[in-house]
Amino acid sequence: MTACRSIRRTLPVAAAFLALAVAPSAQAAATLVSPAAAGVTVSRPIFSWTLPAGETSEYLNVSSQSVKDSDGRLSGSSKIYQATAALSYQDDSDLYAGTYFWQVESSVPDADGFKTHLYSPVAAFAVKAVASKPSQVWSRYTSINKFDLAVKWKGNVEKATVYSKLYLGKKLVYSKVDTEAYGSKDGYANNSYFYYANRSIREGTLLKSVVTVVAPGVKSSSIKYVKAP
Repeated sequence: MTACRSIRRTLPVAAAFLALAVAPSAQAAATLVSPAAAGVTVSRPIFSWTLPAGETSEYLNVSSQSVKDSDGRLSGSSKIYQATAALSYQDDSDLYAGTYFWQVESSVPDADGFKTHLYSPVAAFAVKAVASKPSQVWSRYTSINKFDLAVKWKGNVEKATVYSKLYLGKKLVYSKVDTEAYGSKDGYANNSYFYYANRSIREGTLLKSVVTVVAPGVKSSSIKYVKAP
């Protein structure tokens, strides 16, 4: 794939032709190393690349879209990291699960001291979806025949479905579904549910609670035994 370039400063036509004529002959763009093309990585990947001699890293562009502008730069980049003089970069925040595209913008000085910007080919990578085992904290209120459930989980998915089910033996006696449980990359997501106990179930009866977090590419469950209020 042929690298694209753009000269950021406007020159007179004759000077522009002269600058191109005496510019270094090797104007290849960066070669992307990792994440590997079409590879699967973690939420905080380490980006690495190589450069031809005489070139300097300028920016690392990361986007959820593969569209490029007329210069060859990823347009609509959701992340633009300044990476001057570096050949690798790891950000201090996580990416959500999904498919991303990345590119390195480098530069090389021309004969007049201006920078010619070069854009590497675009490579895709995927961040694998993960979700922790959900924790369960139950609170019983016997005076009003009610109990509450607080669910805490962590994942790199933007939105998940959380299922809460209570069984008496093998019989499902209570259930709740939250179809818009929003995950948190950097902290824990919290979901709360409450149940009014069926009066046919005696106080203190042992029930099995199953909580499951489901999102594209990931499913995580936990089991806990609780006493009916």
